[in-house]
Amino acid sequence: MDKTPTGIAKRGYVMNILVDGTTGMITFELFGWQVPFRPFSERALVVHKPREAFIAMGFNPEF
Repeated sequence: MDKTPTGIAKRGYVMNILVDGTTGMITFELFGWQVPFRPFSERALVVHKPREAFIAMGFNPEF
């Protein structure tokens, strides 16, 4: 994963997965076409702690 100006991205051969560091919106990008999927679920916030990870990366999460 690499850090972008708006969040983080996991780049693949065909599909990229983008996560906005402010809103927590997960977006799939397929051949340049972006499909907003959904924000983090309450379970993901508790189990995986993305809020703390984004704070450590210098973002100001609102989720």
